[in-house]
Amino acid sequence: MALAGGSLGHAVSFPNFQWHHCAPYSFPIQGVLWFGGGNAGRHDEYVEVFTALIEDWRHLWGRELFFGTVQVCDLGAPDKKPADKNWTRFREAQFKLAQSVQDVGIVTAVDTGEPEMMHPRNKQPHSERLATWAETVVYGSSAARWMGPSCADYRCEGEAAIITFAPCDKLATLDGAAPRAFALAEADGCFVFASARITGPNTVEVRADGMKHPAYIRYAWSDNPEVNLIDGSTGLPVFPFRTDAFEQQPA
Repeated sequence: MALAGGSLGHAVSFPNFQWHHCAPYSFPIQGVLWFGGGNAGRHDEYVEVFTALIEDWRHLWGRELFFGTVQVCDLGAPDKKPADKNWTRFREAQFKLAQSVQDVGIVTAVDTGEPEMMHPRNKQPHSERLATWAETVVYGSSAARWMGPSCADYRCEGEAAIITFAPCDKLATLDGAAPRAFALAEADGCFVFASARITGPNTVEVRADGMKHPAYIRYAWSDNPEVNLIDGSTGLPVFPFRTDAFEQQPA
C-alpha cells in the first residue's frame, strides 16, 4: 500500500514528504526505532494507522523492516483515584500493535518520564532498551532479555486476585516496598486502589479493603502511575495492563 499525499496536517504527509524520495536505494536500513508519533486523543485509531505506516514503509524499502517502539512515558500529576484517560489508553494501543504486527518490538518508558514534559530530556533508558531489542531480535548478536514482564494470566479467588507475569525470572520492587499502582473492581467496574504483595518468582497477589469479590485488575492504569514493580533479573519494569474490556468513560 502506498500512502497518498496531503497537507502538512494530514496523517500521512510526514512520511510522504520525508521518506518517499529517499527509499530504498539511497537510504538502506535494517529497521526503525520509533519514539512517540501519535495522538493520545485518537488512541482508538492508532493500531490501524500505525500498521498502515509500517506496511507502507516495508513496501517502499522492499523488505520486512523491523520496528522498535517506545511505550509513552509517565505524564502529568499522579491520580488521587483510579482514572481512565487518553494517555493511558494510548499506551494500551501501542502494546496491542506490538503484539499483533510481526517484527514489531516494544519497550516501556512508564518508569522513566519527566511528568511535566511529554518528551523527556533523558532518553538514555529508552535507547538502551531499544538497543538490547535490536541486538537480540534484529541482529541476533545477543541473548539478553529485552522485554519487561506483562500479564500472562490471572485468576480471582475469594477476596484476592492473583496475577502471573511473563517473561520473568524473579519479581522485585525498585525500592524494596510492596508493589504499587494496582487497582481492583468488582463486577460493577468501580475501581479502587489496592494493595499487593509478591507471592512467587512471577506472581503477585492483590487485595482491596472491603472488596469481597474482585473481578477485574488494572496495573499502572494512569497517565503518571507510581510504579516500582520490575523483573529483578533485568531491572525492566512491568508493562501496564488491564483485564477488563470496559469502554472509556468521559472524564
